[in-house]
Amino acid sequence: MAKPLIMVVEDETIVSRGIQLALGNLGYETSPAARTGEQAVARALAEKPDLVLMDISLKGEMDGVEAAQQIRASSDIPIIFLTAYADDEKIERSKRSDPFGYIIKPFDERELKVALETGLHKARMERRLKESEAKYRLIVENQNDLVVKFDPEGHLLFVTPSYCETFGRKESEFIGKKFMPLIHEDDRKRVAESIASLKNPPHTTYHESRAMTVKGWRWFGWSIRAVLDEQSALMENISVGRDVTEMKQLEERLRQAQKMEAIGTLAGGIAHNFNNILSSILGFTELSLDEVEKGSGLHDNLNEVFMAGIRARDQVRQILTFSRQSDQKTAPMDMGTVIKEATALLRASIPTTVQMETEIPEKNFIIEGNTTQIHQVIINLCTNAAQAMEKAGGRLAVILERVELEVNDNAAGATSGKYVLLTVSDTGCGMAPDVMERIFDPYFTTRKTGKGSGMGLALVHGIVTSHNGHMDVESSEGKGTVFRLYLPLLDQPEGNSKSLNGNEPPVGHEHILVVDDEPQIVSFQKQVLEGLGYRVKAETDSMAALAAFRSAPGTFDALVTDMTMPGMTGEGLARELRKIRPDIPIILCTGYSASISEEKAMKKGINAFLLKPVNRGDLAVTLRKVLERQNSGAGVASG
Repeated sequence: MAKPLIMVVEDETIVSRGIQLALGNLGYETSPAARTGEQAVARALAEKPDLVLMDISLKGEMDGVEAAQQIRASSDIPIIFLTAYADDEKIERSKRSDPFGYIIKPFDERELKVALETGLHKARMERRLKESEAKYRLIVENQNDLVVKFDPEGHLLFVTPSYCETFGRKESEFIGKKFMPLIHEDDRKRVAESIASLKNPPHTTYHESRAMTVKGWRWFGWSIRAVLDEQSALMENISVGRDVTEMKQLEERLRQAQKMEAIGTLAGGIAHNFNNILSSILGFTELSLDEVEKGSGLHDNLNEVFMAGIRARDQVRQILTFSRQSDQKTAPMDMGTVIKEATALLRASIPTTVQMETEIPEKNFIIEGNTTQIHQVIINLCTNAAQAMEKAGGRLAVILERVELEVNDNAAGATSGKYVLLTVSDTGCGMAPDVMERIFDPYFTTRKTGKGSGMGLALVHGIVTSHNGHMDVESSEGKGTVFRLYLPLLDQPEGNSKSLNGNEPPVGHEHILVVDDEPQIVSFQKQVLEGLGYRVKAETDSMAALAAFRSAPGTFDALVTDMTMPGMTGEGLARELRKIRPDIPIILCTGYSASISEEKAMKKGINAFLLKPVNRGDLAVTLRKVLERQNSGAGVASG
């Protein structure tokens, strides 16, 4: 191990030689002594000794104190002052160079040894500390997480470059300033409570809050630990933050999905029971209408009951459409029909102070789209518009039209071609330019906490884009807002298709097995089919129906069954009948079932699928088609 190199700075030759001799005896290596302050600075910086023994009172223009200050300013070489006498003023000056000790002349070798070893050890520890701090700073300053220190009053003491970059400011703009003004005002109380808890064990906390960054409002998760002194008093807090905006978005989507799943489950249960009730109301009303004189008061009254039942059926279907969020498939759909359904659903929830007007021409507005998603777009836009007029009232207009864009039109960035244009406008409070720039940002909202998640327009924009569409917005404060949605029009022939069965339901003579656990529905279907000439075996128990079929499988020409029944479902009954007679035609009816859809039913070999409430015409036409397909040799649906 190399001997420590000691440089002596002493203007008295005899004294310097004595010190060097003592250093040699103690096992240290020495360099020639420096006699002036200027000489000491130059040689110390050039030779870089392990320690400098500096006479505090050197002759000449630069004394030992000034020389020591210059050496320490340019290096970390430790310095020990030698002094026989120094006044108070010089001692105070010497402290500025952060000396590693003082040796009072005269001294013996033991005193010299102790002072040198103490100084060298302190220097080694100081270098290690600086190296450790440098590594720590390198790690902290080059990580993506935000690291800050702040005092108990919230003043920032330290911030990392990542923090400065996130908020678009220099370090000097943060140090000494409070961080709370950066926090969203709705989150400040929660943040303050979280920080206040640091005074209590375990002196750690975590919270999530929004902060205004160069990218706008972002969510951050902050893990904070308190630093305590020896008396357990709070000195400062060290906080590590991470941008959790994307995670919050995923959480919100999950919550939304769970909420819609719950709504869908509830809506499905209500729909199943309500559609069974409506089946009886509509069915028996329809039968009664045939038995009373047209134009009579009773006929008119029954007709009103029937029409009310139809409106109730449509409302149930709209609720099911809105809650069926998992349906992502697209198909040709009529925008006009969806808008009429959505606006009808909205009228009950819009304040009476808002006048709602729709302009939907009697044309086909066919697009390739997802009914559920387009329904959601209309609901979101109209709800936003209504909320903009909550206090003062106003006019909400929904207009549908066809447009043809040229290349130079450049409407909403759309390419040239034919489009369905949906315009939703309001006469509400409008938006300022800075708000307009951010309305499609996820979680951006101008509403108070609890009044909206800020996801509505972001979802609308995403849905329109996924449908190869475009949208633009016009708004100004105090003058309202206009949203225009351009969706590609599908070229299809004009005109509504006519019913294949005409006005009178087709008749038959076959033997039909009818099964439903609701006696009223069985009674209605039996009366309808018998009135059309069919022979009917009616059962309210699926197991009894299976037994009846087993006893005479060749006598039945078709099965009409409910889906959801105790003991055995309609799907299970169909499966058992097919084991006995694979060619038996089957019609499956359901008020609502999460486990079966028309597509799934067809894949399982079901010949036809009817959604309750089933009216006489639909039942008659569907049964006749299934039987004729069977008679023509088409057989059971493939799957």
